[in-house]
Amino acid sequence: MNEILMSLSLIATMSSKTVTLSFDDGPSPTYTPQILEILKENNIKANFFVVGQMLERNPELVDQEVAEGHKIGGHSMTHKQLTKISLEKAKYEILESMRLVNKYQKSDLFRFPYGSHNKTLDTVIEKNGYRAIFWNTDSLDWKIYDSEAICDRVVVRLAKDKDDNDIILFHDIHPQTIQALREVIKYLKDHNIKTKTVE
Repeated sequence: MNEILMSLSLIATMSSKTVTLSFDDGPSPTYTPQILEILKENNIKANFFVVGQMLERNPELVDQEVAEGHKIGGHSMTHKQLTKISLEKAKYEILESMRLVNKYQKSDLFRFPYGSHNKTLDTVIEKNGYRAIFWNTDSLDWKIYDSEAICDRVVVRLAKDKDDNDIILFHDIHPQTIQALREVIKYLKDHNIKTKTVE
């Protein structure tokens, strides 16, 4: 980590910041087990927002997420941008994914694919007793392929953000996320930044 990032990290050191690690788009049979192992090694609980069709293909990984104390939420059935499809189809994407999630863990947490929503979709969420969960620190691990660059981006965002409760967005479907996660967790531990789940 370069000197600029180290200097910025001092800002976070002085705060009482708490962060949530969240992972979208899985579970992946290749990368989710590695992420779960890293979290277990570091005694960290996280939020996993699972895609319905991925859950159906890899139910044992969702069982593992729940068994190891993580919180799960819905992330649609097929990861379509819900504002770009009919309301009927969007409702199915939301409600069916939440139905599946609740077979594994009681949850009212839903994350819109791409964070894309509108007032109509917000109403669907609210009327069905669910909560939309977003993020304020995007790792861009879907776009950046270098793990150190991902970590540096997260550190800068955390240091600049005055909010004491950050939600970091990762994805458990990319290889670069694995090492980036290790580096981010090391930073959090080195600077006494605690982690928690969205309940």
